[in-house]
Amino acid sequence: MKIFSIAYWPNIEYLAHIIREKEILIEKHENFIKQTYRNRCVILSPAGPQNLIVPVLGGRSRNKKTITEIAIDYSKHWVSNHLNSIKTAYGSAPFFDFFFDEVKQVLSQKPQTLFELAMATLKASLRMLRSDVKITFTDSFEKKYTHKIKDLRTGVSPKVRSQLEFPSYPQVFEDRFGFVPNLSVLDLVFNLGNEAFSYLKSIKM
Repeated sequence: MKIFSIAYWPNIEYLAHIIREKEILIEKHENFIKQTYRNRCVILSPAGPQNLIVPVLGGRSRNKKTITEIAIDYSKHWVSNHLNSIKTAYGSAPFFDFFFDEVKQVLSQKPQTLFELAMATLKASLRMLRSDVKITFTDSFEKKYTHKIKDLRTGVSPKVRSQLEFPSYPQVFEDRFGFVPNLSVLDLVFNLGNEAFSYLKSIKM
């Protein structure tokens, strides 16, 4: 089994690990960590890779808060900004019309906490990939796990260069930037549709 931190519209590396498991463990008791995929994803915009960041409340507090206590700041109007950025990036992608309504529905529900939002995007990602992986949650925080559980809570991170090789696939702006690997699942499903799951399986782990 593998254990993961939460992620907002998780990236390809994260999901390549997940779809190979029958059951995964999601960390529910860690403290919030800034500048990670917990509240951001990366898409390919007309100007190049673009971070979509979910603003949170209390993330900078000296008093550490667990991931389930981190509230989302909706005063920033980030939902409409993210949806507009996604439309601009992928409106011409071959499978945009198949999946955008689900993306819009997830964000429009406006969950109150980052944990709820991240779980909603993970479950939607697995639906779009047609994956039936079972999700379970930690009962308490453990700094280290035994060899029976592979710990990927910090391994899949914007600060850690992935050691995986990502085969290229058609992207909307590849004529400008060439192939950009390991983006959000949004890039994968909008460009590959039902072939996205097979792509994840093709990545050598």
